Amino acid sequence: MTAVKRKLRKQWKAFKEAPPGQRFAEHYRRSRRQREKGSAWAKPLRWGLALVCVVIGVVLMFIPGPAILFFGIAGLIIAGDSKAVASGLDWTELKGRAIFFWARRRWRAMGIVGKVITATVAVLLTVAAAAGMWWLWRGRG
Repeated sequence: MTAVKRKLRKQWKAFKEAPPGQRFAEHYRRSRRQREKGSAWAKPLRWGLALVCVVIGVVLMFIPGPAILFFGIAGLIIAGDSKAVASGLDWTELKGRAIFFWARRRWRAMGIVGKVITATVAVLLTVAAAAGMWWLWRGRG
C-alpha cells in the first residue's frame, strides 16, 4: 500500500470515528496542524481538487451517477481549510440526522395504506420534477 493511500485511510478512519456534530471541526483542526508543515502550493491544489469534485458532481446530477459523493469530497476538502465551512457541515450533519431519524420513525409507525400513499406521492413528485426539468431543458415547449 502506498504512503498516500495509508494516509488517506488513516484520515478517513479518524473522520469516521469522530462524534457526529464534531467530525468536520476535528478534521479542520487536524488539517490545520498538517498545513503548518505543508508547502505554499498545497492550499491552491486542494481548492482546485475541490472545484474539480464540484464540477464532476454537477455533471453527475444530470446523468446517473454518484453526484453526492463528489459534493461530499469537495465539502470535506474545503472544511479542512475553512473553520466556517467545517462548523456549517457539522450543523448540517446534526440536522440531517435528526430529520432522517424523524422520518424513519414516522415511516415505521405508518400502516400499509399510509406507506402506499406516501410512496405514490413521492413518485408523482419525482415524475413532476423530471417533467418540469425536461420542459425547461427543451426551451419551455
